[in-house]
Amino acid sequence: PESFEKKALGISHCEIGAYIIETWNIPGFLADAVLYQNKSSQAILDSSTLVKLINLAAQLSRFDKQNTVVYAEAHALFGLGQAILDEIAIEVKKQTEQTAGSLGIAIAKPEDGTTIIKAKLEERNAIQKRLGKHTRDLAFLGAIAHNNDLSEQFDKILTTLLRDLNILFGLRSTAVFLVNSEKHMLEGYPLPEQSNANLLSNLSIELKPNRSLVTNALLNQRLLDSYQTTLPDPVPVIDRQICRLLNSEGMIAIPLSVNNRHWGVIAAGLAPTNQLQIKAKRGLISLFAGEATRILSNHRQAGKRVQENIDSMQSDFQLQVKKIIHEANNPLSIINNYLYLLNLKLGSDSPQEIGLIQEEINRVGEIILRLSDAPTQENAGGGSGPIDINQTISDLIALFEGGLFAPRRIEAGLKLDGRIPKIAVSKSKLKQILTNLIKNAAEALPEGGQVTILTRDRVYLGNHCYVEIQIQDNGPGLPDAISDQLFRPVTSTKGEGHSGLGLTIVKNLVDDLTGTIGCNSTPNEGTTFQIFLPRTL
Repeated sequence: PESFEKKALGISHCEIGAYIIETWNIPGFLADAVLYQNKSSQAILDSSTLVKLINLAAQLSRFDKQNTVVYAEAHALFGLGQAILDEIAIEVKKQTEQTAGSLGIAIAKPEDGTTIIKAKLEERNAIQKRLGKHTRDLAFLGAIAHNNDLSEQFDKILTTLLRDLNILFGLRSTAVFLVNSEKHMLEGYPLPEQSNANLLSNLSIELKPNRSLVTNALLNQRLLDSYQTTLPDPVPVIDRQICRLLNSEGMIAIPLSVNNRHWGVIAAGLAPTNQLQIKAKRGLISLFAGEATRILSNHRQAGKRVQENIDSMQSDFQLQVKKIIHEANNPLSIINNYLYLLNLKLGSDSPQEIGLIQEEINRVGEIILRLSDAPTQENAGGGSGPIDINQTISDLIALFEGGLFAPRRIEAGLKLDGRIPKIAVSKSKLKQILTNLIKNAAEALPEGGQVTILTRDRVYLGNHCYVEIQIQDNGPGLPDAISDQLFRPVTSTKGEGHSGLGLTIVKNLVDDLTGTIGCNSTPNEGTTFQIFLPRTL
């Protein structure tokens, strides 16, 4: 007991352990966890989780159902009830007996309730040595599992496993072969940092008996090496090639199999002088291979499930998109037909606005079609030919003057540079950009505000020549929250019915046109958006 240690030695094993840990300069509360492992729960209630966890573990190591103090301490520290503790005790007892059995230790419980270990005194040193080795081996395997999270890329996992194989067993030169189930072949799997990657990628072996040491190892699910395994004469040339690739006289083939499913083989260079050393570790190498295969299998299966979910979501999305396109195009087609009939009925008296409205309806239809996986002709071709930017702007302003501007008495001003030639740009995308920006300006203006659109030819940014379009308003300016993340998706400040994606869409469309967009905004003076489009004829 700790009190006896303090009385006899003046120091306890907890204090010694904590002191040693402190000399290692390990950050965190590890030293405290060791020092206070025997304190009462009341003393450590507000300590870190690690301190409380080690304290409870120390108590559970001396756990007895007759000791109701442990139940109370566990509840105070973590809110654990008696039923959970009893279940933990049963599981720990089972695992302890299994581990002890694997080390040749039999555990019995006499009538007085104390646990004794049936082992001869002369065997105790050997048992302790085996227990220490087994603990070290389990720690190594635990480190392998810990260092290979499912979120890491497959190549990185393989690289880490090969590194661990080198650290644990001294197998420095390695090559991975993975099963191609469709071709029923073992194929060399090159890793980016391997010096033999190019040569390895050219190696493939039919998955049949006696074709190679590596195929036999996988089919028999056993570790095989060049010195203790005899293959039919002549020795397969592929094995000599693998050994040369590994820069070694021989090799050991480590199969990667789990639940009777073959994943692949790790071939490692093996010199004759290392045979005995590796032979003594074959059991542990098999444990390593099993853990490595489980990690690789889990990663592959997780990746497969993610891809299946993505495929399913994409399929559902495309189905919904097609339904939306169908439902949206029906009323658009009806409106367009009525406009066509109205245009015929009015004849020469038909106003120009009807044609503009028809163009806008067609543009809405094109935007909807972009949701589909079948691109429109414009998207496929990348453009709609040279267009008159000034005329496009004038047509849009005519629509807004008869719609959004009139009820709020917003004035529209045009300052268009007549020297601008027709330029090769998507008319549909340009109209969508301008519509978003003009609509935003109008909605931000108070009654009687003003929107001005200006164009300029031959504006140079660096060595490149552009056409500039400015959309100006004399409104309140942009809020700081919007200015700080101007072209990113945000929560709209306009209320219900607005997504907050307008400027993000504008930025993406300008990028599609290989243009540039900028913004200047001054509180209480107004906002100006500048669009620069390449002057391509």
